[in-house]
Amino acid sequence: MAFGTRLHDASPRAVARFRAETVAVMGQHPAQTLPDVLPVGDAVARRLRLRGAGRRFARRRAAELLAGVGLDGRAAARRPRELSGGQQQR
Repeated sequence: MAFGTRLHDASPRAVARFRAETVAVMGQHPAQTLPDVLPVGDAVARRLRLRGAGRRFARRRAAELLAGVGLDGRAAARRPRELSGGQQQR
């Protein structure tokens, strides 16, 4: 059971869909996980776009997600290497 979804009896396709829509993998070293060629806000928005979100929605939602972990617009405009270790972990 994960997030209220019973996965034990689910089909492989249903489990794959659940993972794609719900679960994200974050490596031990956040600086290596995020693409350094994009600002952090754009990297988050890109992941949302890959999941089917529209451009405007993805940018707005990325800003909300970053604000939810205490990162403001200045942090969103920085590249991962420009953030402190604590900011990268968030």
